[in-house]
Parts: sequence; structure tokens; C-alpha cells
Amino acid sequence: MESLSRTIKELNYIEKYDSDYPDLIKRLNDCKIELSDISSTISDKAQELFYDEKTLIEAQKRLDEINLLKRKYGNTIEEILNYYDKCSEELFELKSNKDSVQAYENEASAILKRLYSESVELHNERVKCAEVFEKSILKELSDLEIKNASFKVDFKALPEFSENITVNENGLDDLEFLISPNMGQPLKSLSKTASGGEMARIMLAIKNISSDIENINTIIFDEIDTGISGNTAEVVAEKLFMISKGKQVIAVTHLSQLAAMADFHYLIEKKIIDNNTVTTVRLLDDELQIEEIARLAGGVDNNEYSIPHARQMKNKCIIFKNSF
Repeated sequence: MESLSRTIKELNYIEKYDSDYPDLIKRLNDCKIELSDISSTISDKAQELFYDEKTLIEAQKRLDEINLLKRKYGNTIEEILNYYDKCSEELFELKSNKDSVQAYENEASAILKRLYSESVELHNERVKCAEVFEKSILKELSDLEIKNASFKVDFKALPEFSENITVNENGLDDLEFLISPNMGQPLKSLSKTASGGEMARIMLAIKNISSDIENINTIIFDEIDTGISGNTAEVVAEKLFMISKGKQVIAVTHLSQLAAMADFHYLIEKKIIDNNTVTTVRLLDDELQIEEIARLAGGVDNNEYSIPHARQMKNKCIIFKNSF
């Protein structure tokens, strides 16, 4: 409107210079009247409009809920409402059929009581087996030069029966292995008490007992030889062989006694190649096996003593394995 008024005013100044200007001024005045009326109408309409931010937020929230329902229950409002009607009918049937609901609740309660009873029986059987297991572990530990040790399977008290009790596929037991590696020391959690070398031998003892019933195809022992030597090393090697009768055993070792018991030997070496450290693994043939066993046994050179000694160790292991 301001621009139009200014244009009319400017034309009034120059209308005497052109006969067309008066007609243009008249037409612009007509436009001004029409635009003024339109402007007033729009202004009135604007005054009628009502904006409520709270209502807008509620509407947006409602639209978000509808979109969520569409993703879960149907692509259209009609499909959503049909799904709602179906669920409402099913819920009505469930609520109206109190006898069936009560029967299911009674059945569920009876099953839970039976589960609890069988879990208690399972617990009692575990306690009996634990006594045998403890004695077997102590014998294994003694063979592995962890003498005068104490070992116990510590069962936590079973919870009292309630309708909210949770029974899983293993029953209700919560237990922990406790050990005292040395005489006079109190029993403590296995995971917090044993040193690295002791832990390796304890795990070897456990696996030597449990490997036949575990659904494990391969067992890896790393640093199983920590802190052992001599006769203990031979015992560890024999126990590894016993486990390997039913499982694949991979043992990383620096002891010649353990290496000699292996069926296959892989040598792990670090080399510097183009200023980079590279770790290599290679399978050794029979002669290289003897050389490595000799090296592990302390033979610096392949002299007349270390190589025959390594062959003797290997042959001794072969005779032991063939005896089973």
C-alpha cells in the first residue's frame, strides 16, 4: 500500500507531461481501493486466528504416537484399530473365563513346586558329588606338587520356596571353589588366592577330572609350566596327555618335559624383518623336534649329550603314550 501511494504521488507530479498518466493514476487509485479492502479483510482474518503452543505440542506428541503404532501394528489407522479390537476381544475372553485362568495358575504353581523339589534333589546330589570331586582335586594337586592344599566346593544356602522364585536350567545352586594352597592358610576364593603358576596347575587338575564330560573340543594351556620343573613337569606332561585322549590340547611351554610329550610341535619365533618385528609359527619335523627339546633342556649346542638326552625323553614319552 505504501509503495502504491508513493507511485500515485510521483505520477501526479508528472501527469501534465503525458496524456496517458492521468489514466494510469485513475487505474492505480482503483487498485489502491481494492488492495485496501483486501488488506482489511486479511487483517480481520488474522485477528480471528488462535495459536496455542500447548495444543501444538500435544498434537505433535499424538502424531508421534500414531506413527509408532503404525510401525508396530499396521500401516493405517484402520489397521491399528482392527488390531486393537482383536486384542480387546482376546482380553475380554481371558478376563471373562476366570475358571481357565485359575486352572492355568494352579498348573503353573504345581510346576514351580515340582521344579523347586527337583532342584533341591539336584542340590543334594551335587553335594555328594562335591565330596568326591574335592578328594580327586586334592590328589591331582598333590601329583602336581601342590601338597598340603585344602580345597572345598562352597554351596550357598538354597532360597526358601516362594511363588516368585526363579529356577533356571541349572537349578538353584550358587557355588564357588575355595582353596588354600598352603597348610595353615584359610580357604579363600580360587580366583583371588592362587598365583599364576598355581592357577594353571589347578585348572589342569580340574580339566583332568572334568574333560570327559565337558562339551569342549579344544583346551589351550598357556604358562602351565610356571614354577615347576623336574618330576612335577613330567607329571604335568602326563596329565596333559590324558586330557588329550578325548580333547585337542594346545600347550605353550618352555619345558622340555612338556614339549617331548606332544604329538606335533610348532616353534614360535620372533624375527626382525625390514626393521619390523614379525612372529612366525612353523611345524617341526622329527629331527627339528629333537633339536628344540634339546635346546629347552639346556643344551646350547647339539653336542653328544643334549641330543641323545632329547631322544631319550621323546622315546620315554612315546612308550608312555603307547601304554594306553
